[in-house]
Amino acid sequence: MFLANLTDEQKGAFLNLAQALVSADGVVSDDETSMLEQYKQEMSLPASTTIPHWGIDQCIEVFKIASPMIKKQIVFELVALACADNNYASEERHLLEDAGTALGLDVYFLGECKAYVRELTALYERIGKLVSE
Repeated sequence: MFLANLTDEQKGAFLNLAQALVSADGVVSDDETSMLEQYKQEMSLPASTTIPHWGIDQCIEVFKIASPMIKKQIVFELVALACADNNYASEERHLLEDAGTALGLDVYFLGECKAYVRELTALYERIGKLVSE
């Protein structure tokens, strides 16, 4: 939703953070893999794009100089990814909290993101039922 205008360096950093997030709990679901592919499409990257192997700290450094809006957008997207498999694992939550803190975001922002993602997911489910009846 918010990734199209990232710089090339930010796209690589985001994809790396996203991969680290989905791998954090040791289980990469089909829903998470699908979202990673959707992120590539949104950022106009070929499906064959390989995710760089940067350290999380290196990725955070890329975003530290970004605007507060960009920081919030990428964290929101990462929260959505963490919720994609309906299993917001503690390892994912810790990674997000650490990233949010490093980027200067309030821990309450993560909670708000999670609530909005759940509302959005429920809305999509209702729309799915509406158009399939």
